[in-house]
Amino acid sequence: MKKLIEKIKQIDVAYPRIAYVVVSIAWTIVGALPYFGYPTPFQDLKVVIILVLLIVLFIIISWFVLYLIKERKDNIDTTILEARKMLINCKYTEILTLRKTGDWSRSLWVEGRPYARYELGNIAKNAAINLQDDLTLASIYIDDLGWTLVSLKKYDEAKNYINAGLNLAKKTDDNYLVAKAKRHLAGIALEARDYSSARQLICDAEEFAKKIQNEVKRNEMLAGIYYALSMHFLKESKENKADHPLEKAEDYANKSENLRRNGDRTYAVKTYALKGVISEAKNDYVKAEEEYSRGLKLAKALGRNDETIRNLLGLARIAKKNGDIGAYKAHRKSAEKLLKKTPITFIIDENEMELIREEGD
Repeated sequence: MKKLIEKIKQIDVAYPRIAYVVVSIAWTIVGALPYFGYPTPFQDLKVVIILVLLIVLFIIISWFVLYLIKERKDNIDTTILEARKMLINCKYTEILTLRKTGDWSRSLWVEGRPYARYELGNIAKNAAINLQDDLTLASIYIDDLGWTLVSLKKYDEAKNYINAGLNLAKKTDDNYLVAKAKRHLAGIALEARDYSSARQLICDAEEFAKKIQNEVKRNEMLAGIYYALSMHFLKESKENKADHPLEKAEDYANKSENLRRNGDRTYAVKTYALKGVISEAKNDYVKAEEEYSRGLKLAKALGRNDETIRNLLGLARIAKKNGDIGAYKAHRKSAEKLLKKTPITFIIDENEMELIREEGD
């Protein structure tokens, strides 16, 4: 009962709105009864009591349905609220413990919640600064704040945070975080089509990644680096056909996939859309459609909205090439809907965004 009361206290404006709608509908129905030959119900006390009870029942049912729909959102909102209170009360250690046990950074990234990730990252940043925890602060700068800002297309601010994290990672001799920071900076360079800087940063990241002692973390980092190299050659293929960059792109995509084959599936799903775009660039649309279809199925199962978007866009392009306008519109509409709440980093191919911006279907 106590938990129920706490939940009722958290009810937002949507709940009174539902109550208002239910009462208005009931009032309209009751008011119209005499026009259909029924007696005015308010003359009978029993009818009034029954009516009131029915309205209350409808409101409770409506609240319950909305509660089920909003439960996950409320959990995140509650976490942010709790974290803010902890920061006000200077409970810095508890904040960083909550960040670690709740896996704020990774879980919110996978779920496509960049704004919540960024807000919690700022709270955690303040806690780490007060505790002088440079290692945790480096991780927050690089991922929670820096890479999140990349997804929101705020590149200059993102670079400032990532570079701050890189300096702290070097100070603490953490090869994993140094490699990750370099890899993230390479991603920003790729977005800007600065292929020379991107290649150098990727090479630097690989050098530090090979020094990581833990085999699982080393393979995870190298897989991400090979993914970035694959994208580098894919993007460069439009400008440099002579060095066969598409073959190199495919080779590094396969290397990334092989390293992730037995690891975390939320990482492994990333290569499907990448390989699909490479196949498209090679005019192998049959293979591209296979990659996108497999990637879409796994991305949906894992709740990875970013990869769901990429594979939907890929399938939309294939459907359009095949003249299947119905499938094209359906895939595109699904991708547009997700893009409204989940910005994506690493635009694999400019056609992805061109497709979204098309008008007048």
